[in-house]
Amino acid sequence: MKLQTHHKSTKLIIIKYIDQYFPKSRYESQDDFSKNIIELKNKNNNYIDIFFHLLKGKIKKNPKTVICVVPSSKIAKRESGIRELAFKLKNYCQLTTGLQILHRGKDIPSKQERETLVSYEEQYNSLYLIDINVIKDKNVLLLDDVITSGNTIFACSNLLLKNGAKRIICIVLGKTIYRRQKI
Repeated sequence: MKLQTHHKSTKLIIIKYIDQYFPKSRYESQDDFSKNIIELKNKNNNYIDIFFHLLKGKIKKNPKTVICVVPSSKIAKRESGIRELAFKLKNYCQLTTGLQILHRGKDIPSKQERETLVSYEEQYNSLYLIDINVIKDKNVLLLDDVITSGNTIFACSNLLLKNGAKRIICIVLGKTIYRRQKI
């Protein structure tokens, strides 16, 4: 399996993903890969292990690389399947921990609570960093479960870059693809 490069990648923000993610629809069922991501989001250890085994050989062992995760859209939700996956990858790949650096200062409403996607500005303004010395002049590996518009990844990445990170390598499990609705 080769990680695919996302079309929104830049020179300083490289985005890679494993496969396509199909959100649950009332018209069609999800494929197995998308279901696996949902299980990881639900902190199912078997699926955290599946993604760990998919990614462990794709990440260079390097204690100078800092691993971070995109924080949940809810302030109170600190634990997540993606954080557990990041912790396992940190240990296996001998990365520097940055799992405590990125935080939400404001909840982001869910898709069900709004009509549009969350803007880049709303994402960026909801985030803050703790202990920026860990990322100064370092490459950062940023993990997230899915990428849809890219606003969350770019908000987190730009905040890290603005505070001294050299380059951001984003690994997301799935790139969101919307199927056409049946009429």
